[in-house]
Formats: sequence, C-alpha cells, structure tokens
Amino acid sequence: MLLRVEAITAGYGGTDILQGVGMSQEGGTVSCVIGPNGAGKSTLLRVIVGQISPSGGRVFFDRRDVTGTSMLERARMGLVFVPQGTNIFPNLTVLENLEIGSSLMENTAERDKGIKEVLERFPFIRVKRSRPAGILSGGERQILALSRIIVLKPLLGLLDEPSLGLSPIMVEMIFDEILTMNRSGTSMLLVEQNARKALSISHRGYVLELGRNRITGTGAELLSNPEVKTLYLGG
Repeated sequence: MLLRVEAITAGYGGTDILQGVGMSQEGGTVSCVIGPNGAGKSTLLRVIVGQISPSGGRVFFDRRDVTGTSMLERARMGLVFVPQGTNIFPNLTVLENLEIGSSLMENTAERDKGIKEVLERFPFIRVKRSRPAGILSGGERQILALSRIIVLKPLLGLLDEPSLGLSPIMVEMIFDEILTMNRSGTSMLLVEQNARKALSISHRGYVLELGRNRITGTGAELLSNPEVKTLYLGG
C-alpha cells in the first residue's frame, strides 16, 4: 500500500472540514476523489501533502507515518503536489519553471534528462522555453505544471482540479497525460469536478460529502452506481 489515510480530521481556523476521512491507494494506480463543492476534497490533498496539519488521524506514505513531517520532506520521499490555479511562476521563463520544479533532484544528469524529455514531448514548451510562462494559455500552463511530475518521476502525484476551466480538447490532453505518467510508473491521485472523466481513468474512487466518506469503490463501480449517477454524473 503506497498511501493510507486514517480517520483524518482537519480544517481551517479551528473549523473542521474533514471529519474522520479515510482512504488508501496501492502503488501503480490512479485514484480520484469526487464530491460537491465544500466537501473537503482539496483539504484532503493538502493534508496528504503536508500543507495542513490534521487535528486527528494519521497519514502513511510508502510504509512510513508522515503525519508530522514537512511538505518538503514528503516531496523528497516522492510525494509531489500540483495545486489548483496558481501552479506556475508567470514572471519566470518556461524553462526556469521546469528548473525550479525539478530543484529537489540532487542528480543533475537525471534532472537534465527529465527536462529534455519534457521539451521533446511538448513542442510548445520547447518553442516558448525562453519566454515568460505568463504568456501561455490555460491549458499550456497546466501542461507545464504537470511536467514537473515527468521530470521528478515521484512515487505519487497529487493533482487538484487538473482540468478546471479548460477546453474539451485540452481536457482530453490532460487526462491522456495523466494516464501516460501513470504508465511510466507514477501513481496518481486527483481531485476533479469532472467526475465522469476522473472515474473513467481511475482504479478506485472516493466520494466525499460534508467532510465525510460517502461512497467508495472502483472507478467502474462508481460510474454504474445509481446514487453516484444521480448526484454527480448528471443522471
């Protein structure tokens, strides 16, 4: 088991958003967390990555209790987070963004190899590598943010709303890249409003509601679950 979250209670300013939430993920898989706005999905990711300290419960990653460790220490263990929204440095060049994203790597040869892979894989990054990242479109920015996973090759990548606000073509591209990164050896855990798309690529899915676990199952099971269909998939 790569990730295990046990009875997490956490929130902001003394108000608990999550109340006893649990989940687990095996290595080599894709998992997703879906649910209505305010259910605590993004809060769960922030607890897992170490941005928020829980008031109760434990987080285990790669067979180690990481509940009290820092975000940096978890990143060095192979836990990489791509947050929603502001996830690049717009005033830095595209290449500088890649270099900063890979700064955790001590092996410079492997880092350079990873950056070269990104430049070869995405022509727009190669062409615009010397220009400010702020000129990129929304979809291009998201690909740039996801590229840190290609360079770092972590054990687990956490993605918060990777397709938010993107065109249908870019949504398809983002999900294709998530699957490609997973096939390359990185497990993926995503929070996603596009529940149908997220479940379609996930080995396992979790539905949160009001900060609690509501329904759990394989991606296929949740896609065919009548309650999930009615509440989260549009009938």
